[in-house]
Amino acid sequence: MASVPGGWDFQPTLDYTPGDIIHLAYRSPDNQIRYKTWANPVSPNDIRAHVPPSWVGPWQVSSGTTSPNSHPSICADGDLILCAWRAPFNAQQPKGEVWRVQRSVNVWPPAWGNLRNVSNSPDSESDYPQCATRTTTTWHENLFGVPGDPWVVLADFNGLRYQVSSSTSEFDCVYPHGTVRNPVPPEPFIIRLHSLWTDYPTFDPEAFYQRIHYKLTKYIPTFCQAPEYPSYLTAHLGQPEQSPYCLSRDGYKDYGKVRVDYSRSRLGYELPYLNPSLSYLAEFVLHNGESLAITESFRTDGMTWGRITLKSGQTDTFRALIPKAAYKSTKAEVEVVCEAGPFACLANDANVYVIDGTPGVEPNGDMASDAYPVGVQAQATPNPFHGSCMLSVRTEGTAPVTASIFNAAGRRVLDLDVPSRIQGRFELAWDGCDGSAKQAPPGIYYLRTSSSSNSSCIKLVKE
Repeated sequence: MASVPGGWDFQPTLDYTPGDIIHLAYRSPDNQIRYKTWANPVSPNDIRAHVPPSWVGPWQVSSGTTSPNSHPSICADGDLILCAWRAPFNAQQPKGEVWRVQRSVNVWPPAWGNLRNVSNSPDSESDYPQCATRTTTTWHENLFGVPGDPWVVLADFNGLRYQVSSSTSEFDCVYPHGTVRNPVPPEPFIIRLHSLWTDYPTFDPEAFYQRIHYKLTKYIPTFCQAPEYPSYLTAHLGQPEQSPYCLSRDGYKDYGKVRVDYSRSRLGYELPYLNPSLSYLAEFVLHNGESLAITESFRTDGMTWGRITLKSGQTDTFRALIPKAAYKSTKAEVEVVCEAGPFACLANDANVYVIDGTPGVEPNGDMASDAYPVGVQAQATPNPFHGSCMLSVRTEGTAPVTASIFNAAGRRVLDLDVPSRIQGRFELAWDGCDGSAKQAPPGIYYLRTSSSSNSSCIKLVKE
């Protein structure tokens, strides 16, 4: 429980920063906005020992504004935590304004500052703000401050006001939600705001239907002031600004729609805050924009746990379980090693997911065709195939192995019979049928083989 029992705290909002540090804001009974977080920092020993996080605070966020305060929205953007909420302009003007403050995660205890009136429209009611990033805040507003006049969705881009939704007498545009992609050098300085809001029909107050609207707003600010680029913590792969999780690279390459980190020999990354008692699935997007094929492997402490080959122009997603030996100290150092071709590379984001019940994990979406942890390896012959194919599986050790077929949507098609006592190499046959003995339709399938410590997933193409 984050708040005090019996305190009647409500309207919660939260976000998190690297290391899964939770930041929580809410409205308290005295109509103030208050903030709580986890003890800073979270110790790796606590992670290993499953020590529950300890909440610290609360600190009052809304000091300096007139009560009542309501509808807080909190956002973590790089090394900043931002909070916006509704409060009156002053005691004589009860109409709502959108206020915003911020704090740095590098300052402890939390110190909130830079209080700003974002909406700055004392004659109009402004409410339901959402703090998207340090550059952008959205809210809805009664356009002219007169009852019956339309509500619209507005956005503030670094102090400049912009109307996102259209103005119509038939619908009120309220309850906005937005997400922002800030620019990263050297691309043109364009802020992209993806907005959702609800249209309520004004011509029929008793109507039981509403409409959800979406809009992409691109904003290019003038350079009267120095552009505010995002914090290093939000850097992606394939940028001039090296990601803080990247330990070594030779540089980056821009292939137009896809950018990659690259190294002629090996890329190095550190994955922080992994719990040794849990299992993690690594997901890396790869793109080969060169004229030659690329083969690269994934290694930890000299142990290879995945390999993939990309043809020229191919984009693929590599997914594999990270060996637990890689993060016994809560941090895993992963190497992407060039085995053949001009270099090793990673594109876009590198994601890591917690997997509960590891042997039963189901693939989802596109799988890398040749990706496999070395502990369990599998090959299909022929592949692509028409009627049936032979599946050759090699395993290290004597741990029980399971083998299952999944379709491209990640749904289980069939569990294959695996010999109870196996060691080394064995073969399985798939006749192309599902669990009800009906021929599965042509398409992409995945063979997943798992042991107690490793797993493999390969792509099968049925023609």
